[in-house]
Formats: sequence, structure tokens, C-alpha cells
Amino acid sequence: MPSYNVKRRGFYNGVQYDPNGKRPVLNVENEIKPCPSWLQPIKGETAAQKGARTKAENKAKAEAEAKAKEDQEAIEAVTFVASAESATKTL
Repeated sequence: MPSYNVKRRGFYNGVQYDPNGKRPVLNVENEIKPCPSWLQPIKGETAAQKGARTKAENKAKAEAEAKAKEDQEAIEAVTFVASAESATKTL
């Protein structure tokens, strides 16, 4: 999905885009040809960048799953049931 930085105020499909306003970036389904002077195309992600990003995301996901498994094992190891003898002695 192509994206464009807004350099100056302009309208696209009846919506105003402003670099200092609410809409500093224009996202569209298809590339705008020719590109208006008030827009600057944002370069897409290269294959190397995409590979590095997905590798980092997969590593973070694996670490999160390992931490969740470790936490679940710790939760299952804890018991809150006190023996009947110790419960009556403390009262």
C-alpha cells in the first residue's frame, strides 16, 4: 500500500491533508500517477529490511512464548491448600 508524506496543504478525495495537521501522511490503495507536487512518496521496505524485521518479530514472539510457558509452569507449581492441622492450630 503506497504512502506519501504531505509537504504542503492539499486535498485528496475531498479530504484536506496538512503536514502540521491531523493528516501528515496519505495512505492509498494504488499508486498515484502522476504524483502531485504537495506529496512526496515514502519508499517501501526493501527485501533485506523486511527479512530483518520478520526475523526480529519471530525472535520476540519466541521469547514471549517461552516466558509465558515459564510463567504457566510457575503458576501450576503453586498450591494454596493448607493442611487441616495447620489451619486449626493458627486459629
